Amino acid sequence: MKMQAQAMIQQVGWQTDAAHEQWRRQVLRDACIEYVGASRLYVRAERQLGPIMAS
Repeated sequence: MKMQAQAMIQQVGWQTDAAHEQWRRQVLRDACIEYVGASRLYVRAERQLGPIMAS
C-alpha cells in the first residue's frame, strides 16, 4: 500500500510539473505576441511621426 501511495504522489508531481510547464510556455508565448504587436505599433508610429518630429 505504501508503494502505491508513493507512486500516486510521484504521478501527481509529474502532472503538476507538466501543467506548470504548459502554463509557463503559454505565458511566454502570450508575452512574445504582445511584444511583437507593441513593436509593430512603435515602428508604425515612428514612420508616421518621423517627418513631423524632424521639422
